[in-house]
Amino acid sequence: MVWLIDIRRDPTPDDVAIGRLLHRRELPTLLAITKADKFGRGQQAARRHAILDAVNIPGDQCVVTSSQTGMGIPELRDAIAEFVTYVK
Repeated sequence: MVWLIDIRRDPTPDDVAIGRLLHRRELPTLLAITKADKFGRGQQAARRHAILDAVNIPGDQCVVTSSQTGMGIPELRDAIAEFVTYVK
């Protein structure tokens, strides 16, 4: 599963519940945190950490991205390719 969460928003109760469900079922998940261009690097790191904690996703299953600047897009492509290979 590839899951997109907006960096500007705190995870909702539904997001937290989905994170718990994915963790319990051990479903492979790649989290793409979007709209990173809205924050500086320090704020991006803090928001990434808060989001990962809230939705219970390991940091190595997360890519911070911005379609506006292209930040993280190559890494996201690579992670999806690896993820698809892993899930097969």
